[in-house]
Amino acid sequence: MRILWSSNAAHAATGYSSQTKGVVPAIKAMGHDVAVHAWWGLQGGPVVLDGIQHFPAYLDGYGNDAMPHLCRKWKADVLITLIDLWVMDPALGQMGSTRYCPYFPIDCDPIPAEIAARFPFAHRILLYSQSAVKLVEAYQGGRFKDKVRYLPHGIDGALLQPATPEERVTFRRKYYADWPEDAYIVGMVAANKGYPSRKSFPEAMEAFARFAARHDNARLYLHSYAGPEMKGPPLIDMIRFYGIENKARIANNMMIVGGEYTDEMMREIYATFDVLLAPSQGEGFCLPQVEVQAVGVPVIVTDFSAQTENMGVGWTVPPARLQPTLLWSNMALADVAGVAHALEESYRRPKSPLWGQMAREFALQFDWPKVIPYWAKLLEELDGGRRELALEFVGARD
Repeated sequence: MRILWSSNAAHAATGYSSQTKGVVPAIKAMGHDVAVHAWWGLQGGPVVLDGIQHFPAYLDGYGNDAMPHLCRKWKADVLITLIDLWVMDPALGQMGSTRYCPYFPIDCDPIPAEIAARFPFAHRILLYSQSAVKLVEAYQGGRFKDKVRYLPHGIDGALLQPATPEERVTFRRKYYADWPEDAYIVGMVAANKGYPSRKSFPEAMEAFARFAARHDNARLYLHSYAGPEMKGPPLIDMIRFYGIENKARIANNMMIVGGEYTDEMMREIYATFDVLLAPSQGEGFCLPQVEVQAVGVPVIVTDFSAQTENMGVGWTVPPARLQPTLLWSNMALADVAGVAHALEESYRRPKSPLWGQMAREFALQFDWPKVIPYWAKLLEELDGGRRELALEFVGARD
């Protein structure tokens, strides 16, 4: 079977890239012909990486212009797109023998009309959270239930190991040489895109400011791009506004833009945290939430969308309220007082290795060896469907 995977390039440093890196080689190892359309992370010409053909971005930012051409060129039996469905052209589901299988998040409730309008054009509806599965299966009385398949995101559990006490001290000195050794480090690993902030940067900083006012050793590390170039809020100005400039640090932004933070470095950074702060308005999966638990670190999240189901060890904070988006669905406004209380609870929790062990055990359900079988089952189903279509075409059925 010939498969075209359309998402971020595997070598880039994004959550989508990590899924390309994990899934595509596995598809090849199953015996299928697979190519990648990297609508982000590759421009100007095709390349072959690790024996897999990679096609570049064209003009459209999400690949809508390139995919029909590439499906014909590659003779793709299946097109899988890992990106928000509402930005996809419904015509992708009308490409003759190429079966369109969008793989996408739903981080709000109810399902926006812009997303649901594309369901009829999908051969299969691939979802990476159980909350999204429930929403789609219930939509219009189960009209699209038979199309739904659950394929969670994967993590590298072998790499994302908890740090030894000695490693933790070394990593902290490496990344925060001027911070006190007893610093209580609150980490955020979040893309700074759009405003209002889906990652709840204002609410998170206000909550941290309240927490830091009670604890001199409180520190905040933001693994985020600080500037407004991606339409997100200017984080340096926000830090000053909340009066935490002496207690907060932002990752090296040129290294973020250049993709220089390696997987090994991210494991080290995760291991420096006492808690991950991720009170997003909504998440389709939230890879950092799962990755940091694999390293043995608890999390604080908003009790909404995939964040709730991906909580193993930590605190789920009920939202202050639900608020409408421009897609006319609801997302969750983070509760500042609740997040501040969760930070206080995390600070005062007993220091027991059981927390880390439980967090890791939970996260390992998303380790690649456990996730790839979901893909194997889907591809076996699609390959069988291709044979059935061929038999019908030549009139050999019955």
